[in-house]
Amino acid sequence: MSVNGRPLTVRLAASEKERRAGLMGVEHLEWNEGMLFVFEQEEHLSFWMKNTKIPLSIAFLDENGKVTDIFDMEPYSLEPVRSSVRCRYALEVNRGFFEESGLGAGDSIDIDLEAINSK
Repeated sequence: MSVNGRPLTVRLAASEKERRAGLMGVEHLEWNEGMLFVFEQEEHLSFWMKNTKIPLSIAFLDENGKVTDIFDMEPYSLEPVRSSVRCRYALEVNRGFFEESGLGAGDSIDIDLEAINSK
């Protein structure tokens, strides 16, 4: 996948167990790595940083891959960040990656949603 032309390698979190674990305990992410959380249907999403030591940014995406919200998250914070509307996906990356890529609300991420949803 790519964000405004910048390649991004993602780990998929498609099962409930994978989504619950997320990036907890991960020691390091390369600058162009992240995790894509895939949900069965659109819903209001909420994430926190329990046991996550890497400063992250999260983008909430609708069913078409359009960004609805972007938030920065603090390591180990139990303060949830919530999507403002119902979303199908959430993408976590190193804090600053979205900003450096020029990504904002209303933009779309280049992602093969059909392939992802078939997994």
